[in-house]
Amino acid sequence: MRRMTSIGHTSSRGTRARIIGELGTGFKTALATLDHTRPTIGAQALGIAQGALGAGIAYSGQRLDSMGQIHPDTTGYNCLN
Repeated sequence: MRRMTSIGHTSSRGTRARIIGELGTGFKTALATLDHTRPTIGAQALGIAQGALGAGIAYSGQRLDSMGQIHPDTTGYNCLN
């Protein structure tokens, strides 16, 4: 069994010019940044899903049965139209 441990910084040094926002608000600033990027990430995921659905529909219309015939009615293609 592994033991858990934590690491903290109590004496880190940096210049004031490198501080983003007010001192002590780093976590709040990081979460605000994530809130601004959520719509972009969601839109990208939606585009990927739409592309996958389109590719799946196209593939299902090309599937052949054992006699070499296209059978979109048995592949679930018709339920998407």
